[in-house]
Amino acid sequence: MSPLAHFFAANRRLSKVTEDRLPAGFRHHLHTVYKYEVASLVNRRNGQVILDIGGGKECPFLPFVGNRDANLIIAIDYSEDELRHNNSLDCKIVADAAASEFPFRDGAADLVVSRSVVEHLHDNATFFSNCARVLRPGGVMVHTFPCKFAPFALINRLIPNWLTRRLLAYFHPKWQDECGFRAYYDRCTPRKIVLLAKRNGLLPKKVRLYFYTGYFEFFTPLHLLWRLWQVAYRTLVNSEAAESFSIVRRGSESPWHLRKLLRCQERRRALGSIVHEYEAVEAV
Repeated sequence: MSPLAHFFAANRRLSKVTEDRLPAGFRHHLHTVYKYEVASLVNRRNGQVILDIGGGKECPFLPFVGNRDANLIIAIDYSEDELRHNNSLDCKIVADAAASEFPFRDGAADLVVSRSVVEHLHDNATFFSNCARVLRPGGVMVHTFPCKFAPFALINRLIPNWLTRRLLAYFHPKWQDECGFRAYYDRCTPRKIVLLAKRNGLLPKKVRLYFYTGYFEFFTPLHLLWRLWQVAYRTLVNSEAAESFSIVRRGSESPWHLRKLLRCQERRRALGSIVHEYEAVEAV
């Protein structure tokens, strides 16, 4: 390990020590909460259709699902290359979730979820309209993503994408394969997203605010400066100061369910009943 890498590692340890002294509300990480919450929704009932938007290379909640063959989990991503690296799911579809041609039929899904995807969509008005259309009565929607006013998001919007990728690779090499995609942050604030959801008939049951990210932990003075700025900003604007947030819409239970457990071949045949046209991707 180089001297600079040792320096960054020491700063991360020191930053972690300061984090441990903060109230719990400042330390919750959206990715941790997300994977357990979605897994619990999947495990609640067999025979559900789950759309994992931005499924890409992995399904983060899958390790916590009890019976993986009991539901139809479909990974959806705009990038075929990302999906080809996803070896954990059999059903993968190339599609743009923010396009009006989103290929799923009305009322096709019981659960529509995404993690750190909404900020990368160019048109969230169309995306939430698609969510409202494909959800069954009683369906659940869980999306978690950063706020456009978070310091890292402001920096990301100010600099070119190639520089974002280079900085992530330098300061956070473990993140370079999952972060750094072009982001638009279209309406990505708690207030605007709630209004957008309501406009599409998706009445949020809860909106969770998160005030933690690890972007500045590599240099403790910068990390502390970010925390001080965050406390002051939160005092002024409250929820809009969140680093990230999640929106959950839950309706009444739907009586619909698949009649039997869906195994691999049955899952593929079931796609025809919920998708208009699609491009399936085999793992390579």
